[in-house]
Amino acid sequence: MNETYASAAGFPFGSTAGLTRPTSGADAFLTPEFTKTMEFGVDLSFFNSRLNINANYYKSNTTSQFIFLGTSAASGMSSFRTNNGEVENKGFELDLDVTVLRNQDFQWKIGGNLSKIDNKVISTGNGGDIQVGLATTEVGLYAIEGQSYPSIVGTSYERDDQGRVIIDANGDPLIGGSKNLGSTTPDLILGFNTSISYKGLTLSAVADYKTGHVYYNQMVDALEFTGLTQHSASAGRLPFVFPNSSYESAPGVYTANTNITTSGGGSVFWNSQYNPIKENYVVDGSVFKLREIALSYDLPAKMLDRTFIKGVNFGLVARNVLMLRSDANKYTDPEFTNNGQQVTGFGTLDQLPPTGSYGFKLNVKF
Repeated sequence: MNETYASAAGFPFGSTAGLTRPTSGADAFLTPEFTKTMEFGVDLSFFNSRLNINANYYKSNTTSQFIFLGTSAASGMSSFRTNNGEVENKGFELDLDVTVLRNQDFQWKIGGNLSKIDNKVISTGNGGDIQVGLATTEVGLYAIEGQSYPSIVGTSYERDDQGRVIIDANGDPLIGGSKNLGSTTPDLILGFNTSISYKGLTLSAVADYKTGHVYYNQMVDALEFTGLTQHSASAGRLPFVFPNSSYESAPGVYTANTNITTSGGGSVFWNSQYNPIKENYVVDGSVFKLREIALSYDLPAKMLDRTFIKGVNFGLVARNVLMLRSDANKYTDPEFTNNGQQVTGFGTLDQLPPTGSYGFKLNVKF
């Protein structure tokens, strides 16, 4: 992303400018959302249903969406919900199910799915950009016309034409304008499932991989204050040469910085020079998760012949077994939804740690 955003009022830009909400009459109430959808699909089955393929292309446009907007406290309220804008979602989905082996006692099945997603804000309803979720004075979730929904907008580095961070005379990075730092919606999702069954005993697993999106971690942002972040100790609390940086050696000419160190390496630097640049806390949201592993057993039907029970299945199940994150995201699960928001990608101090569950399941059919 190279676009830089600003407004006369400063950040947040565009927030609710031009939006009005009736205070009386029928129009004072929320109206329904409307979605127009077009979809094309095909289902194919081969080799006595041992190979099944499902492919779909879809496009949907949603108007009069319910959105949450912040407003000036001087108005007497801090926020409100209203109808506004249009968002377009289109994409391609492919599902594949294969029975690798099958006989009287044994069966092995493998399934996979691919979702390629392209979502875009067609209109915000006011010709500008609006805050649609959690936000501080330096970073927040926004709907930006022509961009994916929602986008994280935050303060960024001042960079030269080679993408290097520009430093000042003290060796500290310069703060740039508010910038679109990326979408919180993944544009590619890959899923995988498999099951192996033998005489009523079944072992199964489900996993997926999501990528193409970003995540803002307010927890790491806050840890900066106490010096508990990993990167704040990487230089031993001493001044250091800021990575991938340059300085203006002549008007409009930038030279790679190899020896100018920062003004410090302790709390003052990390809180005053580094922390205000929220780009530092927006990271790649890619994640692989092993969602579930289960081992179950179906009691043979003949054992239930003289009972009123038609079937019994029991076993062990483990959920959220494994999570692999991008190298940039060292701290938490990027899928958390916080403070009742309907969108992910904005982690707050209120979130709970990722948890896994392990247990016993029993299903009885009468």
